[in-house]
Amino acid sequence: MKIFAALCLSITIAICFTNCKKSKNATTTATPVIDTPFIYGYLEADIQDEQDAPGDTFTVIEYASVRFLNDSITNSLVYPDYAVVNGDTLPSPNFNNFYSFNFAGGVNWNILGNTSVPSISYSSPGTFPDYLGTIPDTVIVLNGMTLNISPQLTNNADFIKIILSGPVDGGYVGIYSTSSGTITIPSSELAYYFSPEMGHYAERGLAQIEVIASKYDYTVINGKRYQFLRTKTILKPVYVL
Repeated sequence: MKIFAALCLSITIAICFTNCKKSKNATTTATPVIDTPFIYGYLEADIQDEQDAPGDTFTVIEYASVRFLNDSITNSLVYPDYAVVNGDTLPSPNFNNFYSFNFAGGVNWNILGNTSVPSISYSSPGTFPDYLGTIPDTVIVLNGMTLNISPQLTNNADFIKIILSGPVDGGYVGIYSTSSGTITIPSSELAYYFSPEMGHYAERGLAQIEVIASKYDYTVINGKRYQFLRTKTILKPVYVL
């Protein structure tokens, strides 16, 4: 499940920072609160509360990664000489890792650059975002799914991402402003993504839901924009019926 969570973080980057283009699994959502200038680098710090099976105790996992792009045309990857977060070096060549980074105490980045990547020293300010609302244990497709996304329940977050994944493949992805209030994913949307008999993506049954609260800030170096993303991911099993 750790690999799946890391993959979903990559999906978050792809969806949230390229004008929120749709992927195969995406759907129309409320207007996201993301600006549009091209981002040349992403530095992510994620705290995951993960439940492997219904009724299990949640496990806290921390994840960090960096990704740098050469330009806005080819989107080809470029690599620093090394990347350190909170004193721990991320292993090359992928520069990501699950580890106990002590993100609760802050996030401090140190990147040793080269001709392709600048050197960066940056401390992300403030506390991690969080989602404090109720996440369902069961989703009945015919009834749709309702979630309360309001400032009172989205502590320090800029936006909330919801991923509802089937037990085999695919599912629903939505990105919402933290001022959205009560949102409803209509039954028509869920039926589309959870109707394998119609050639669509996910089977019903024991699936997985992620609610990801995200906070971002950035710096500009030599005219290029670099993004620092802090996320709190709540990942739990859910029955889709």
